[in-house]
Amino acid sequence: SWGEYEDKAVALRAWSPGVIHGLLQTEGYAQALLETAPGATGEMVATRLKARMERQQRIILRDDPPTTWFVVDELSLYRCVGSCNVMTGQLLHLADVARRPDVTLQVLPAVAHPAGASGFIVTDAAAYAEHVAGGFTYSDPETVSSLLRLFNTIHSESYRASESLR
Repeated sequence: SWGEYEDKAVALRAWSPGVIHGLLQTEGYAQALLETAPGATGEMVATRLKARMERQQRIILRDDPPTTWFVVDELSLYRCVGSCNVMTGQLLHLADVARRPDVTLQVLPAVAHPAGASGFIVTDAAAYAEHVAGGFTYSDPETVSSLLRLFNTIHSESYRASESLR
């Protein structure tokens, strides 16, 4: 399962097209986003929200977090999720996370790129890609290498970390 890879990761790279990546979401942003799912019930939203917040604690907020690179889609910074207060809190949270010594956060400008089909997380040993119907863990070297190459491609087109923080 993906959990065994993310919990042991020394280096992690993450991307999500169109929305802030789940590892970077505030509780308000995540809840507002989860509530947009057709047929979402309060119980379903609460369960997924709890899992998302626990995943953040387990990975990027733990005592010995992995070195993490996030590429944030510039368009996600403008997409209104929840209220203005939710978005303000989310943007302030991104700035706080970007200042962490173990995190590099870069914004990919709103340009054509090859990574619009799905979000993914990749380590040196495994990758997890998700789409609207679910996600899948990959540990075969060819797929992991392909997703690392894809991440490096969008990373190379991103603003520098200092520009992204501004």
